Formats: sequence, structure tokens, C-alpha cells
Amino acid sequence: MRRTAVLAAAAGLLALLPVGSASATPAPPDLPVGTLYQAVKDMPASVQRGHTITLVVWYMQRSKDVLAPQQYAVSTWNPTGVDARGASAPGVTVTWLDPATNRWQPSNWEYDHGAYQSLMLPESPHLTYGSGYWAHIDVRITFSSTVALGTWHIQPIVPEGYSLLTHQGHYASGFLTTSKQPTDFAVSVHR
Repeated sequence: MRRTAVLAAAAGLLALLPVGSASATPAPPDLPVGTLYQAVKDMPASVQRGHTITLVVWYMQRSKDVLAPQQYAVSTWNPTGVDARGASAPGVTVTWLDPATNRWQPSNWEYDHGAYQSLMLPESPHLTYGSGYWAHIDVRITFSSTVALGTWHIQPIVPEGYSLLTHQGHYASGFLTTSKQPTDFAVSVHR
């Protein structure tokens, strides 16, 4: 009898423990907490092969949090590219005026034959910008002397990666929606 009572008591205690409680309530999804705005200054309508264009890409967020950019990117493509999407960019190089060091840096990450080039910032020190502050990054896009002629599309994605921080420096949940401003520009490359 005693053994049965002990087993029943143990079973009763186990029944009180929450089984799978960590997965019973899913974590809430990140929700939009503000808006990210972007503006490009000095985008030319055309450029000659073998030349470089320099852009100033401005960005600003409106939220209760602080923006800490981690990555900037530019996507370049020519519809007559080498793959089905036309997303190839042989002969295009992107360099960045690193806002942390104030030195020109080559892209440190590329994808799709250079059609997507980015500058990933080191984790520390963080650059941080409060709500309503217009920050910027300078970008140089060089079209080599052998780049394909015709219309090229340039799409700055600034910042491409970021964290949101509280004013105390802790990570905040949520994300910024992007404004509906044009971010895809057509540039004619000629001889």
C-alpha cells in the first residue's frame, strides 16, 4: 500500500508541472515600431564608361528607439545581364566612406557577381542615431571601361541591417517599416 501511495503522490506532482510550457505560448512576432526614411542626393541620369559617381544616401528613422546601423548595401543591375533576372553587375565596384572611421572602404560582402555589394560594420563601436536625426553615408559606384552599356538600375538600401536599441542601450524588439519614397534609380551608361 505504501508503494502505491508514493507512486500516486509522484504522479500527482508530475501532473502539476507544466509540460512543454515553453512552446505552448509562442513568442510574439516583432511588430513595426516606426518608419525608416531614405533620400539620395546627386544621382546622375547618365555616366560615361570608366567613370565613378558619388552619392550621398541620407536616412532617418522615427520611433521611440535608437537606430544602430550594422550594414549598408547597394544593388546594381543591368536588364541585359547574364542571368534570367538580369541581376549581374560585372565591372561595377562600390566603395563606402565608412562613417565609423571616415575612410573609404571597399565593399566587404558581395553577392550575385557583384550585383549586391555591402559594407558590414564591426559590432563595436555602435553608431547610434535617435529619432528624427538624418544620418548619411557617401557611396562611390565605379563603372569599369568594359561594363555593359545601357540602362543600369541602382538601388541603395541604407541601412540594410540595423538594431534598435532603447535609450539605455538595450536591444529593443520590433522593426521599422520603410517609407514609400523611390529607391530604384535608372542611370544610362554610355561611351
